[in-house]
Amino acid sequence: MWDAQKYSENKSSWFYECDHISDVDSLDELIQKSLQDCGIFLLRSSEKMTSEETLKFAKNFGRPMNQSPEEAYIFEVKNEGFDPNHPKFRGPSSNMQLTFHTDRCDIILFHCIRQASEGGINQFVHAETVYEVLKKEDPEALKTLESNFSYKRHNADPAHPFTTYELPVFDFSKDGMATTLMTYLIEKANTDPDLPDLSKEQGHALDTLQEICKRPENQLKMRLQPGDFLFLNNIKMLHSRTAFKDNSEPRLYYRVWLSVPWSQELPSSFKNLFGSVDAGANRGGFRKF
Repeated sequence: MWDAQKYSENKSSWFYECDHISDVDSLDELIQKSLQDCGIFLLRSSEKMTSEETLKFAKNFGRPMNQSPEEAYIFEVKNEGFDPNHPKFRGPSSNMQLTFHTDRCDIILFHCIRQASEGGINQFVHAETVYEVLKKEDPEALKTLESNFSYKRHNADPAHPFTTYELPVFDFSKDGMATTLMTYLIEKANTDPDLPDLSKEQGHALDTLQEICKRPENQLKMRLQPGDFLFLNNIKMLHSRTAFKDNSEPRLYYRVWLSVPWSQELPSSFKNLFGSVDAGANRGGFRKF
């Protein structure tokens, strides 16, 4: 769990400030250590970058993976105003409160360009914390979360070879625990008449997980400032974002999905989603036609 005092005292282990980014090799070592130990790293910077410059910067730390059917290696996280039933709807492209979830990569890099006038607070939870709370408070729910859930293929991933697939929320390889959760795709599968409905036990387990993530003692809240870079270990962490309101200059983050050479081996259950489970492999992202 997050200990506010400990977090404040030890923030130098993952928190780094600079006016100008120059020594990327030293920074890469610092980021890697922090992401392996803590799961998160904040680079507080005054750098002002275009999307192309942000992508070039990201390549210092891993290989960017595709995030769009149009083949895009950097994604603009902003409110597009799509109705949730619109075929182009994606949670990050709205101003809605998001559920705690993971993405499809080893590492997520967020670069804050503009914050919202109200809300849009980033929230982070250690998957291991959730796992331990479940083990203590609701072992049956944990057992359910270690079993498969049906997923429907993402609207933005039409080239994926499987229209449906199955994944547990928590699974293990020789390198330890890994987590993956995309509630939106589970709900899509649940509304498909050709797929089994979520069981009562599955619904309860998912609700319990979200409730644990929302407890203040379990999560870290952070309001990024323009110029900040936030690196997140997507295999060890769940993340979310509060609802927000825009002003004349809408909230905008650049997001890069990275595959990194120091990544852990993933459980075999992740293969259909990531393409490879081998440690250090190029993996994740949306498939290309």
